[in-house]
Parts: sequence; C-alpha cells; structure tokens
Amino acid sequence: MSNGRLDARRRHEAEVAARPQWRDPAMARVVLTSIGVRLLPTGSPSWLPFDHALLAGVTEEQSAVVLSYSVCAPVLLAGAAAPWLGVAIEHMRRTAM
Repeated sequence: MSNGRLDARRRHEAEVAARPQWRDPAMARVVLTSIGVRLLPTGSPSWLPFDHALLAGVTEEQSAVVLSYSVCAPVLLAGAAAPWLGVAIEHMRRTAM
C-alpha cells in the first residue's frame, strides 16, 4: 500500500538533491586583471588563476555571476560587487576578441 504523503516528500527530497549545487562555498578575495580573474580563498597561501582566454561564458544571476571555463568546472562569484564584475569581465572578453 503506497503512502501519498511519504511518496511526495521523498520525490521532493530527490528533486532538491538533484539540483545543481556548488561544492566549495569558501570566501575568497577576487582581483580582476587584464589577463583574467585571480582568486585567493580564505586560508590559502596562493592565488588561483582563471584566464580570460579560457573563459567559455559569463552568466549573470541576481547578486551573482557564473564564469564557465573550457578547462574546469564553473566558478560562482556572489556578493554585492558580483554583477559589476560580470559586466566588466564580459566587456574585457568582448574587446579582446
């Protein structure tokens, strides 16, 4: 005998678990240069380079920007300055072509 409420709850939990999720929600310092974006995660001794030459796409969301690269997983940048950063990166990418 099936339980409709239990089935609905399990279905909802499965749908939530299947949604795309960002793995590392670490705080990081972000620097935009003419070459690319540099990230310094909190507690890390070295900067992580994300070059504009490898950028495949920029998607702006509400108070966030997603940078898609051809060689690694996408990078989600969130915060008050994220929309501005997305516009600046897109401008740099278009003028470099």
